[in-house]
Amino acid sequence: MNKEDYVSLEVAKLLKEKGFDYATLYYYEKNGKLGMMDLDAQSQMRKHGYMNDIYPRPTLYDAAKWLRETHNIHIVVSPHYSRKYEIIEYEYSLDFLEKPFKWRKSKEYYEIYEQCLNAGIFEALNLFDYEQGRYTES
Repeated sequence: MNKEDYVSLEVAKLLKEKGFDYATLYYYEKNGKLGMMDLDAQSQMRKHGYMNDIYPRPTLYDAAKWLRETHNIHIVVSPHYSRKYEIIEYEYSLDFLEKPFKWRKSKEYYEIYEQCLNAGIFEALNLFDYEQGRYTES
């Protein structure tokens, strides 16, 4: 895989802060250096509490899938007529008697699809209140 297929260090830190704790083959060290660790070794380190300064480095797909499956936050990257990409994020509730969904559109356009998806994940992690289960901004 290309390096663009993985989340950035900033997103990796936010993912860990928000509860993403999946074992991944690649990780970031606290200083941003990339590393690779066998999943069994990682499991043992996690069991003994040695993963504090290590941030899992999932693919963009895995991070978006985690947001979708864990928090019902869907991130859609849409092509724009300017040949750039824009982010459309939305959350939805399966109880349609409540507010069924809320969506937000990015203010920026991105040249590269993967950069746009990384930015969408970053934005969702920053704006979503995981304890309350909703966006912090209206």
